Amino acid sequence: MDKSHSNSLRRGLAGLLMSFSGTFTAAQPLVESPAPLQFVEQTDWAPFTPNTQGQTQQGLAYELLQLIFSQFERTAQLDLLPLAQVLQRAKAGQADGISVTYLDERRIGYLAYSEPLLLKRAFVYYNPNNPVPAGLLDWDSEKNMHLGVVKNRRYGPLFAQQRTQLPMALVEVDRLEQLFKFTADGTIDGFLAYELNADSLLSQPSYVGKISRMPKPYYEDAYYLAVGRHSAGMALLPQIDKAIGQLRESGQLAQLLKRYGATD
Repeated sequence: MDKSHSNSLRRGLAGLLMSFSGTFTAAQPLVESPAPLQFVEQTDWAPFTPNTQGQTQQGLAYELLQLIFSQFERTAQLDLLPLAQVLQRAKAGQADGISVTYLDERRIGYLAYSEPLLLKRAFVYYNPNNPVPAGLLDWDSEKNMHLGVVKNRRYGPLFAQQRTQLPMALVEVDRLEQLFKFTADGTIDGFLAYELNADSLLSQPSYVGKISRMPKPYYEDAYYLAVGRHSAGMALLPQIDKAIGQLRESGQLAQLLKRYGATD
């Protein structure tokens, strides 16, 4: 092999090695996307959740999560469970948070709350075909009234006081639909319920014309998104609050809530 041919071969090998080296240098390491945050919510809570258990992609609670976390390119999944299990998982740190809940001072030790998400209003509902009980019109009436509520629902400090001081026979049930049936057939005089939950039943044919609500709300408060204090979601709370503010300002939050009959 002559000298010129040897030099040419060396140059060719050097060029080939440089091209491989450039290829490896240009390759960028893959960046893994953060794992989805795991939220929980109580099942069968219209319009927030459907009557199913396990992971869901339906209902207002799921859509709120997707809308909020998409503002800063994160994802969230939603599992539906009975309420007791929702609170148990949140307290044990087995979930990153609760998608929609009220601010409860008893849970501040393990939950941190976002900016308010939407308004919640409780109304008194009654049967318009029967004389309106005096107790429903005037809560200071001496007439004993039979009032229904769903167990474990809170209707504000005034109700907590009135339920012990007024002549009231309280009927507590597990499901809101039971209160509709009891009021329609006259078993109770009326019931307290949050409008978002109750209005999903008002339009059912079996209750049209049989259940009405008082014009003024009995109690007003807000719903929040809650994250576990020891979860990955805690570090994201400032971004969650910022996203809620941006969505409220842009009208996107109001647009979503309107589809479900809610207001922010």
